[in-house]
Amino acid sequence: MEIGIQYQKELELEKIKEAGFQHLEVPYNLLDVVDADVLGIILKADDISGEILQEAISKAEQSGASYIVLDTQGMRDASGLCAAVTSIVEQIRSSTVEIYIENGYAEMKDGSYVNCIFSETDTLRQMIEEYNALVGSERFGICINVGYTNLVNRNIRVMIEELGDLVKLIHASDNDAIHNEHQMPCTFSKSREDATSTDWYRIIGALIQRNYAGWLVFDATGLFKRIPLALQSTMLDFLMKLGEEWEERFHIEELLNQPDKVLILFGAGKMARNYLMAWGEKYPPAFLVDNNSKIWGEERYGYPVKSPEDILMITSEMRNVWICNLHYDSLGEQLQKMGIEYQCYYDWYYLMEGA
Repeated sequence: MEIGIQYQKELELEKIKEAGFQHLEVPYNLLDVVDADVLGIILKADDISGEILQEAISKAEQSGASYIVLDTQGMRDASGLCAAVTSIVEQIRSSTVEIYIENGYAEMKDGSYVNCIFSETDTLRQMIEEYNALVGSERFGICINVGYTNLVNRNIRVMIEELGDLVKLIHASDNDAIHNEHQMPCTFSKSREDATSTDWYRIIGALIQRNYAGWLVFDATGLFKRIPLALQSTMLDFLMKLGEEWEERFHIEELLNQPDKVLILFGAGKMARNYLMAWGEKYPPAFLVDNNSKIWGEERYGYPVKSPEDILMITSEMRNVWICNLHYDSLGEQLQKMGIEYQCYYDWYYLMEGA
């Protein structure tokens, strides 16, 4: 996964660069004012026509952009989008620019949001497959806008699982599931124990478990329209650090998948159980260790529980030790004193329902 950010006129390009963002997604109507490398171009619903899509493809090729997003928010049917695509099939076919259809919603007169044709997983999949067949290549994909799925109460993780490799782009935008606010991720999330408005941890976990290799672009346009200019750098730094944290989590499988080493979980409690539910079938541990001497020699979840000293029975080059306990600092210090290298397992990315 690679990260980028959506540009808007309130943002200063210099501050974006200072925060470390190298990939910029730009609305079609702002292309002429952006002097920077463009990752992708966004076409709003009102701009989706054959003529404008054709021009957007040309501009994408000139700027080196990889894709165009067709933002379907507020569109109730697919007739206009279909007409736009079918009218320029030959240009799409001859271009290398990819086109991503974004999930959307319909807005009612009272300001509430309801499902539409672009909210439905099966319809999105069918649409992408038909367009790819029409142009004769895998030119079309799906962009999941997390904020839009919230507004119509869709299960984002299920969408990710069901759409699989058709998902090429994630628009990371947050809201309270009532208003279309385009806030930064984690704005409305609560604590680990409580229900969340947007379950970002498990959304990222679902992407990791699907081996997602596409883009994640932050859409915090609502935030940057409201905050003082003096706070731009702070908020951009926050988004970059969040993106780096998520990118780091994507390395978990290469760290777990070391078949020549002995996989050991330090912790025999709830987090070890959560690990086994998420990864146990694919990467089972050889044994668990725990500081509670009362359970040494017993089995937990089908695996023997041993003392931390038993880790030393495995040569250092053969160990693959993971802390599966919320007391990362103290257990990490304990392992360091023993001369044992380790990784930390953050189970909140992979919690199953009811865990």
